[in-house]
Amino acid sequence: NRAVSEADTGSPTRGGRPATHAIKTKDGYKLNGVKTFTSMSKALTHYIVAAFVEDIQEVGFFLIHRETKGLEIADNWNMLGMRATES
Repeated sequence: NRAVSEADTGSPTRGGRPATHAIKTKDGYKLNGVKTFTSMSKALTHYIVAAFVEDIQEVGFFLIHRETKGLEIADNWNMLGMRATES
């Protein structure tokens, strides 16, 4: 499962550019953004996150470990039908 959906752009299938940005640093890339939906997010150990890469002006995908500093999973699904997805 990829972390790609965002409040501003919705599903990436519609062609929107992610609001999540990746900025190159001396240690790799720093990502900044919020994804709105990732199936089974609590059960996964890694996430594939879509972000707009500033230095190449294109969308890239980054493999992020769930223990990465700054990563947070908001437990905000309050609909009975969606609770089972662990999104």
